[in-house]
Amino acid sequence: MKVDRYEIDMLNVKNADAFLIHLYTVENDEYIVLIDGGNYQDGEKITNFIQNNYGRQEISLAICTHCDKDHFGGIMYLLEQMRDNVENHIPINMIWIHDPAKHVDKGVIKWITEKEQRDVAARSVFDLNGGNLWDVLDELVATGRILCKEPFSNPQVTGQMCGWREILKVIGPTVEYYTSFVPDFRNDLKRRKDGYVFEEPEEIDIEEADESLSKIMDEADDDGSPHNRPSVIVLFIPYEGAKYLFTGDACRDSFQNLHNERLYNALSHLTWLKVPHHGSIHNLDSTLIKHFSPTYAYVSTEKYNHYLSRAVVNAFKKVGTQVYATNVNRSMRHVHKIASRDGYSKANPL
Repeated sequence: MKVDRYEIDMLNVKNADAFLIHLYTVENDEYIVLIDGGNYQDGEKITNFIQNNYGRQEISLAICTHCDKDHFGGIMYLLEQMRDNVENHIPINMIWIHDPAKHVDKGVIKWITEKEQRDVAARSVFDLNGGNLWDVLDELVATGRILCKEPFSNPQVTGQMCGWREILKVIGPTVEYYTSFVPDFRNDLKRRKDGYVFEEPEEIDIEEADESLSKIMDEADDDGSPHNRPSVIVLFIPYEGAKYLFTGDACRDSFQNLHNERLYNALSHLTWLKVPHHGSIHNLDSTLIKHFSPTYAYVSTEKYNHYLSRAVVNAFKKVGTQVYATNVNRSMRHVHKIASRDGYSKANPL
């Protein structure tokens, strides 16, 4: 696929994530990619936004980066609207999402030995509003209304993906890295503590930055959330030399456990970066920020000190990055060869 023009819309969903990549090929084919859907109520906002601003009225690909409701909630809303055939719903052709039920072995967890019970317990991390995202998704897959793939940077079996149409590439996680966290998700599983050993993935040797951009940031603990660490990390490459990185809530450990150093090296001097975990001080350090050195960085957040850290913002500024955030600019739009849109004005960097 050769991309001619595109826009990236960051919807204002406060302390949640919802991004839309809207693109046209040189043949004038139109595609929409949704990366995370915010909270459940944000699904309606996504529906209305697509209907009011894009010509295409279906999502080509939806990507759920991880199993926190501020990322999968809106996607669950969209899937329920599809299942129920609600008038003017936005259909999704394909979804990338990890299925924790496929990555848990009875030797790792306590009590539950029956596979069916393990599957339900593992997937309970996607419980929301009295339902479960996977129950809805399974029904749609069974009726042929949607394709479902698992995004990994080292796919090994059918049903796993590492890219889409040569313009989206999965940078992380690996299958092994994701699997190592599933028993510790906030689900109904409990990891055994009686001597079962999981082989840890080998970390990439990342060279330390010579000078700290922020001692406060560098000395902060890394994000320890088992949900956030195996977030899907996706690189959008619309043309040679343009690199847009979507990070979910990934952290330092996430980037130290990529499939190989080639993937890490591909993330240098980015065009655009979605700052992970709403600008939290616990997800990046000087080494990563210097390596990324993005021209633009975007933060989806509600306010300073509610995830968003001034230390992180200032560290990006020190490498010449223009930082934009939804707490100041509300919904924002990054464009390439696409006309201006009514109701939008120039965004102000932090």
